[in-house]
Amino acid sequence: MICTPSRSALMSGRYASHVGLQHSFLNYGQDIGLPLKFKTMANHLQENGYSTHMVGKWHLGFSAWNQTPVFRGFESYFGYLGGGEDYYTHKASGYLDLTENTSPATNYTGNYSAELFTNKAIDVMTKHVEGNASKPLFLYVAFQSIHSPLQCPEEYKTNYSWITNPNRRTMAGMATALDDSVRNETEQSTPCWSLASHIHTRACALTHTHTHTL
Repeated sequence: MICTPSRSALMSGRYASHVGLQHSFLNYGQDIGLPLKFKTMANHLQENGYSTHMVGKWHLGFSAWNQTPVFRGFESYFGYLGGGEDYYTHKASGYLDLTENTSPATNYTGNYSAELFTNKAIDVMTKHVEGNASKPLFLYVAFQSIHSPLQCPEEYKTNYSWITNPNRRTMAGMATALDDSVRNETEQSTPCWSLASHIHTRACALTHTHTHTL
């Protein structure tokens, strides 16, 4: 299932056809999103005492602020609201789509998104452990990878020099870059999980990735 339908089902707990988002993905400029009458997973967890945060791709509505993460149950958000963009410039159709809560995030050009989102996720977990550890944490990380355009750091392509098709070689590099990012995120989350266990609270990190076949 493609971008918007799968995310609407994940966030709402309902089939995409039950929230009206089963047909395709949202395009920039469309005045549509996950209907506001449906609570998100983050809303429900927040109501049950969780600290809720999101990093990465949203793609569930962006024509009005009340369709975006910090108005749909997340206390903080860093990522892009649309469907796809450049991994380094964070632009789509010539316009920046990188947001921190409700403000443009303008200082991240040149940062590969998988690494950028991992660092932001680690920041969330670190701040939670340091300042709010008595409260359970829900962190939703939705990576851009592996989604068009095909881009990754050169060192990851070098690992697959034996692949003659350049698109397949880049895609293999993107998968490895994603694997490294998820590994770094989970390794750095150990203090959060350990502390959560020690004080009898709960922590949950949900990672969402793309899988495309080329």
